Amino acid sequence: MKENRANMEEKQSEMKKSFSALDDDTRAKLKQENKIFKEEIKKIREEHKNKKLDEEAREVLKEKMEEVRKANYEKMEDNLAWNEEALNAIKSRKEVFEKNRELRKQNTEKRIEFRWERNDMVVKYKTAFISKLGTRIEKINDSKLEIILPKIDTLVEKMEKNTRLTEEKRDMIISQLIALKEIIEEKLENSAADVDIDIEELLN
Repeated sequence: MKENRANMEEKQSEMKKSFSALDDDTRAKLKQENKIFKEEIKKIREEHKNKKLDEEAREVLKEKMEEVRKANYEKMEDNLAWNEEALNAIKSRKEVFEKNRELRKQNTEKRIEFRWERNDMVVKYKTAFISKLGTRIEKINDSKLEIILPKIDTLVEKMEKNTRLTEEKRDMIISQLIALKEIIEEKLENSAADVDIDIEELLN
């Protein structure tokens, strides 16, 4: 995920160079479509803002946002059909995003596999962590969170092999780790939706 994020930033730089040659009319169209896209994503999030989402509900939410994102890509490609360089840059960026989306899907599947035996405990600790963390996690840089994720995986594996702890103690620690991992992954998933393609940044 970290490697792909770096690739995304590199593609963003390439795209900015390609977009510098766009005419005013195309720029205006892209900005307007981007505004509509952001409003639609915000509306979807607002609808689910105060709901407690289980894994299935989160997948439904992601699918809704993905439909909006796909439509946005299609509109961008239509607006850039006359400019091959900018069009290819968009398509290349789209491929990187799709790879990241697949990685997030794999992470979700692993998360479900990890937690199925300890679901109630994970939910309990996750709720407690969210209450304690509040909005602080939103202020932590994504790159730092991405460094933490593999460390949590390593700790979970060590705990599962630890025979010195009681089963109760081991399950408690693993549940806490999984809860923290879920909170971080969900934050990264939300960030990915926000930084897909920054049209405003590209056009400035």
